[in-house]
Amino acid sequence: MSSEKQRKLLFYLINGLTIFRLILTPIILILIFSGFRFQAFFVFLIAVLTDLLDGDLARRHNVVSEIGGILDSIADLSLVYSAVIPIFVLGEFSRPIEIAIFIATFLAFVVILEHSIKNKKLTLPSRRPSSTINSYFVYTNLALFIIDSPYKFPMVYLTFFIIAVTAFDYFINPKIEK
Repeated sequence: MSSEKQRKLLFYLINGLTIFRLILTPIILILIFSGFRFQAFFVFLIAVLTDLLDGDLARRHNVVSEIGGILDSIADLSLVYSAVIPIFVLGEFSRPIEIAIFIATFLAFVVILEHSIKNKKLTLPSRRPSSTINSYFVYTNLALFIIDSPYKFPMVYLTFFIIAVTAFDYFINPKIEK
């Protein structure tokens, strides 16, 4: 198989994984609202694994595209909200810090919109290691909420700290955009 065909195949595989993650998000939301928490946890885990896999493949093989980056960010935010919205609606965010984390994830979406408006097209701020770490702390915390783990509350505080570090990285320590 030619190198160009392999790149094209990888492009479709990577974006297919991202679209699959996007498709899983309403399923997670429905399962949580329906009380099927362990099933929601496993679907959530599969979605997180697709995020790991598509990102690794894209970086390792240098198969990146504007549409892929946009789809990936939308899928990531959708995945977070697929757990946050039902947990919030079901009243499981009972402490102010949990609401702060919910607001922080919303602000991430606002940053994307602001960045897009500034550039007059849908674009994303350049990805940094702190944002990747932030994503996986948020995913871990949400997984703990989905299965109603007793460790979910300590993880909330750690996640909030990681979000603060990420905000510091983006806003206090600006870097040149791609």
